[in-house]
Amino acid sequence: MRIVLDCDDVLYMTNETALDKMNREYGTDFSMEDIYKWGEIGSMIDRRLEYFSDASFIGSVPLYPDAESFVNTLLKQGHEVFLCSSVSFSCAEARVESIKRNFPTIKEENIMIAGRKDLLLCDYLLDDRIENIIMSKAKSPIIFEKPWNRSYHGCHGEMVHDYGSFLSMLGLS
Repeated sequence: MRIVLDCDDVLYMTNETALDKMNREYGTDFSMEDIYKWGEIGSMIDRRLEYFSDASFIGSVPLYPDAESFVNTLLKQGHEVFLCSSVSFSCAEARVESIKRNFPTIKEENIMIAGRKDLLLCDYLLDDRIENIIMSKAKSPIIFEKPWNRSYHGCHGEMVHDYGSFLSMLGLS
């Protein structure tokens, strides 16, 4: 099976890290629950998005707990795993280096920087952005639950809440 995993907010704690940084710098108190839609919201919380074009920020975003073991579980089962990130061009090198450092078992040719996930042909796509799921050519596009996509539950395919749910869906847990 070919499995494509989104990076930001699926494997990497991107929004959480940006919110922590923004809250420290601006004295705000935003949480993930305040991000009720993907992208710009039209309020102060949008300042978090400024970090997304900073290569040093992108290169330092930590993984979610168990992200590496999740990827390794998929690989050990013989699946072909691709990591796809839609970071800005200015951050592409930082993200690729971060992936190579954090996921040494992923082949370099299986690292993709692409915003057009609708062009990816695979068996499974795991992504937090509903637009990527709606437009996906994957046989089974799966939504990774986040506050900005909860209202789509059941509308466009399966939703998983964590890595274990995804592994169960594949019959691996």
